[in-house]
Amino acid sequence: MEVHFLGKLPDNYSAYGKLSEFDEYDMEELNSFGFDEVWYWYSTAAYEGSGQILMRKGELYDLHDAGHCSCYGPIDRLKFNGKPLKELAESINEEYMRNEAKPLFEMAGYKF
Repeated sequence: MEVHFLGKLPDNYSAYGKLSEFDEYDMEELNSFGFDEVWYWYSTAAYEGSGQILMRKGELYDLHDAGHCSCYGPIDRLKFNGKPLKELAESINEEYMRNEAKPLFEMAGYKF
C-alpha cells in the first residue's frame, strides 16, 4: 500500500490541535482492507481528532471522515464503498470538498 500524507491542514480548514501521522495500529487496519493507495491528513487534540482519508482499491475510491472522540481512532468505522474518482468527487458536498477533501483529490490526480 502506498501512503501519501498531506503534511499540512487544508487551507480552508479551521482546525485546532496538531498535525499527526497515523500510528502503527492505524496502518495495520488500513492494510487489512487491501488498499492500493491512501491519501490523508489528520489532526489530533486533547480528546479528539479530525481528518480525511481518500482510499483507492484498483480503479475505485472512497473517502472516510477520520474525525473521532478520544475513545476511537481515525480508522474507526472505516468502510469502503468504491466509486470511480470522478463520481466520488461529484457526490461530495461543495463546502465539504472545498474545506476538507480537495487537497487529497488533487494529490490523487483529480482535476477540478
